[in-house]
Amino acid sequence: MTSIRNQLESAVGVGKRFCVTLEERDGEFVAPHPLESSPLPIVVSRDEIGAEKLPAESEAGTVPVEVDVVVEITDRVRDGRVIGRVVESDCGGVESDADSNPDSNSSTTQNE
Repeated sequence: MTSIRNQLESAVGVGKRFCVTLEERDGEFVAPHPLESSPLPIVVSRDEIGAEKLPAESEAGTVPVEVDVVVEITDRVRDGRVIGRVVESDCGGVESDADSNPDSNSSTTQNE
């Protein structure tokens, strides 16, 4: 028997990795989930983003921040968003799990 938890984990892709573009919103970085089956967007803590990816402190708050990273989906949810863990600070050369998933949409970057 499949539990609701198992179905949710499958829908959000727990343990899978995706190349996403995170945008800063209220001190956190969020991205739409690349899987159409996921009802939850992705959130990543500011602490997970490398300092080289963030603007200088003097520009903080005045420059919109977008960061391309590879995240691994965890089994935790915060404020209606699934928590992602940064596993690569750049999408270059990394194949996203969404690349081979027929449920993916065009918001992921496909690298060969």
